[in-house]
Amino acid sequence: MVQSVSSKVGVGEVFIIGGQSNAQGLPNSTGDINIAQSSLDYDGVRTQPVNVGLNANLPRTFYETVSASSLDQIKAEYVQNTLRAAQTPTNQGIAPAGNSLWYWSYLGQRIAQQYDVPVAFYNVAWGGTHIKAWAQSTDNASTPAGDPRGGPSNLYGSGAPYRILRAALRLYGGIYGVRSVLWLQGETDAKAVNEIQSWGARAVSSSDDYKNNLQQVIAQTRTDFGPVPWVVGQTSIIGGDPANGMPNVVKDSPISLLVANGQSLAATTASGNAALQVSIAGSSVGSQVFSGPNMNNSVTVRRSPGSGDPDEPVHFRRIDFDGKDGLKEAGDAWFDVLNTMLSSQASDRIRPVAQARLGTEFQTLSINEPANTISAPSGYNVMWVADNNGTFDLSSPVGYGQTISSNGSGRLRAILTNSQGNRILTQAINLPYTLVDDTSDPGGTPPSGSSQCKNGNENSGGNRTPNGTIVGGFGNSSEFMEYIFNVQTGGSTNFSIHYASGDSQAGMMLVVNGTSVPLYRPGTASWTPNADASTTINLNAGNNTIRIQGSRDGNFAYDRLCIGSGGTPPPGCFSIAPTVSNPNPGCNAPLTLNANCSGADCSGVTYAWSGNGQSYSGATPGITGPGSNGTTTYSVTASKAGCSNQTGSVNVTVSGCGGGTTEFSIAGVQLNCGTGVVTLSLNGANGSAIEYRAVGLQDWSTALLTMPAHQRNNTSFTFYARQSGVEANTAYTTSCGGYRVATQREPTGGGIVG
Repeated sequence: MVQSVSSKVGVGEVFIIGGQSNAQGLPNSTGDINIAQSSLDYDGVRTQPVNVGLNANLPRTFYETVSASSLDQIKAEYVQNTLRAAQTPTNQGIAPAGNSLWYWSYLGQRIAQQYDVPVAFYNVAWGGTHIKAWAQSTDNASTPAGDPRGGPSNLYGSGAPYRILRAALRLYGGIYGVRSVLWLQGETDAKAVNEIQSWGARAVSSSDDYKNNLQQVIAQTRTDFGPVPWVVGQTSIIGGDPANGMPNVVKDSPISLLVANGQSLAATTASGNAALQVSIAGSSVGSQVFSGPNMNNSVTVRRSPGSGDPDEPVHFRRIDFDGKDGLKEAGDAWFDVLNTMLSSQASDRIRPVAQARLGTEFQTLSINEPANTISAPSGYNVMWVADNNGTFDLSSPVGYGQTISSNGSGRLRAILTNSQGNRILTQAINLPYTLVDDTSDPGGTPPSGSSQCKNGNENSGGNRTPNGTIVGGFGNSSEFMEYIFNVQTGGSTNFSIHYASGDSQAGMMLVVNGTSVPLYRPGTASWTPNADASTTINLNAGNNTIRIQGSRDGNFAYDRLCIGSGGTPPPGCFSIAPTVSNPNPGCNAPLTLNANCSGADCSGVTYAWSGNGQSYSGATPGITGPGSNGTTTYSVTASKAGCSNQTGSVNVTVSGCGGGTTEFSIAGVQLNCGTGVVTLSLNGANGSAIEYRAVGLQDWSTALLTMPAHQRNNTSFTFYARQSGVEANTAYTTSCGGYRVATQREPTGGGIVG
């Protein structure tokens, strides 16, 4: 997959393929689809497959043997990619275990053409597996029995074959999100029933038996990973042993129907299985288990004839005697089913598991310059890897633990594992590093001049028709509106939108100067804007184009969008409007500061105040006011986990103190090391507007000075204040100890290897 720049989350379609050989693919096989002339957004994520033979004793965590992509934008919309070498598929597989491109390359092409989005597959199917092996191996200590032709010692490795599915979900699904598991398995179960004397307890006894085993596997993936949807295909045709009284299992034979009906029941009865029910934002979306294509009908005659393999006819074949392509037919069968389920209007729509629902969003790293260390976020198991132009190898970590030395050279990235076992990517850092402005800190200061809002009908382009200020009708990525925001300086800032969605989810997409930023939020049970959503975006100095774009993951409407501090806080967060009990007190008067928190939930918010050379905490601290004439600014930073920091200030102007008129001067400086806000305590202020200036930070402005992260330690400044034409200045050297490194641009190119 070609990559241009890093992205915290991806957008597109990611599928995990599971089952046995008609899902895994035969070596050197792909449909005749002329991919070499295509420039569609599709990648089968090709790789040399991991060797996972029947007796393979894979390491317990499996992904220690798998190299993974560092492509932060594997699913980013409108990144153009060309399938490479697809017409000569020798040794071309689909990571981590697919033997070839099979029919998945054709299916991906059709999805990309239909929906104008990139598509990626990860293949964990395992040839020859039976459903009881998958169910039994949900117990990681289990070693299920394999094909009896291998003898009594022919056992799967501990926790196999299921653990390869679990590992892929936690690794690839955690990093990129996933639309669905695509499941096609059952030929071996038909064989086991047909040859019950040798297969014994490995054979299912009924359709319900197959259904129960598969639903056990589905339920376990949701325990181990998250509420991943499943689409279950039907397949149960396989060769027999006619010479010994065991005929081929053909379409509509009792054995074939026993297995195929079990596959169908796994989907159709899932709504009655309490363990399989899924909710989004408190609203039920059913079991999210769907019936897939019936391959017994779709590719009946295009299965390989006898070729020395006693199991044939079982595998789909590319070209039949009539010139038709069985792999193409298989891809068409999957597409015909998925096409409806991927529609945003479908009642049985597949609800993807995005990183936001898993808590696996892209994370940033921080640097402590004096200690020469790089730190990953806390609360995770951390593995450090060398990043080689977009590829890293989990089998060769360079360190463990939250911190690692920043000495040395090369490119480092942390791979985080959360409490559920899901993997999370961090940014990569080039060593030796160069400290830059922190453009990835959600609590950072907006770019200068960036506090702006626009109504929905103040657009500069687009193809939606506003109804007053409300804009709606965003059901796919071709439906959009565009807005121009002009800012004086570039950098990171808050973006907020006042929205509504009568669907269970609002599938909002931002495209900021060409970079996609997903903003999926819960539905609001209304089509009149009544909720706020926000995220952090990067703007350039000058004009910026922000596109509000639809997706197939839930319609929405909105009436207002903002950038900078003028925006509304994220859902479930808060805003503040600081006041003081008496803004014009006498000398040393008792005062009460008040943060005035408002919003959906102010519980759990902490407050850090500073002013007049003192620090205070709490929402309403009682203080003693200044003891000299002039204006003093009291600043507050309000913080809560999961929310952007909110900042504000209030002025207190003292008059009537003894000693006559005090000369206008700067009495003290206080720097908030977390937010970078600089508070100047002033003597001799007269209550009129005060302007601030610092070379390299800002020219004269009434806005408080704000220090970028990389200048908060061991950097010298001269701060200026001006009131009524009178200036004062003071020298100051910053002394905060820690830094955060801005998200760096990722290299172009790169790929996934296995």
